[in-house]
Amino acid sequence: MYRYFLYALILLAIFGTGATFWYGWDYYALPLSQRGEHALYALLKPGGQIGHGLGFLGTFLLGALFLYTLRKKWKRLSKFGNVRIWLLFHIFCGIAGPVFITLHTSFKVGGLVAWSYWSMMAVMLSGFIGRFLYAQIPRTLTGTELSREDLAQKTMQLSREMAQSYSFSEEAVVAIDRFTGMKRDKVGLGAIWAIFADDLSLWYRLHALQRLLLAESKINRTDISRLLSMIKERSIVERKIAYLSTAQQLFHYWHVIHRPFAYAMIIIAVIHILVAALLGYTWVF
Repeated sequence: MYRYFLYALILLAIFGTGATFWYGWDYYALPLSQRGEHALYALLKPGGQIGHGLGFLGTFLLGALFLYTLRKKWKRLSKFGNVRIWLLFHIFCGIAGPVFITLHTSFKVGGLVAWSYWSMMAVMLSGFIGRFLYAQIPRTLTGTELSREDLAQKTMQLSREMAQSYSFSEEAVVAIDRFTGMKRDKVGLGAIWAIFADDLSLWYRLHALQRLLLAESKINRTDISRLLSMIKERSIVERKIAYLSTAQQLFHYWHVIHRPFAYAMIIIAVIHILVAALLGYTWVF
């Protein structure tokens, strides 16, 4: 149920963003010096009814980012969806919030609020890196981290299942072992690139392995898809074993960098909102 609710929010955000761009494209495309004469200026400027509403919505979503942190620390929320759903909601807010805030600014930022805006963009961009690192740390469906021993057992299980279900030639065995093997020869940022490069080349390597396995007379064509899925899973598990410690360390350092930008964004945004309210910009309330 929570997943479908999240999907509905994503669709609404996409529709709302698209509708705003379609409605105000002529206004947004104008140079800043000419926007004051446009018919939509009163509505789409940062203090306008639509522009202000977009800022209100974006700020609300940025505040909702911290619900994920609350979910992890407050056990009473554990019954409302698993951690993975909350993380997806966190990511949604981290993308949709900056988009609506950008529309609120009419693509013009300056002064103190610029610090909040660029801190927000830094939070969003670093969030993509954080999500990538998070995916490299194996977890159960409930979000609990798996150990190296758990991963080793998973690898043995997959290898045993493949060996029992299929009979491979020596050439095929060597090719599968080469495909699934992952040497840990990179650290730090080099490890991120090694994992990313492995993902990029995965389809090509899997396709080449498929051609070899199709040549195996003892393997039915209908079983190839399932077999390749198992080989792909084993390859990813082997990679996570190879880079487990590095991924955990990088994820820790990412938190150290990510959090200050998030706090700076919120503090300056609160100051901006208070100043705007004192100057009489109260939207429709």
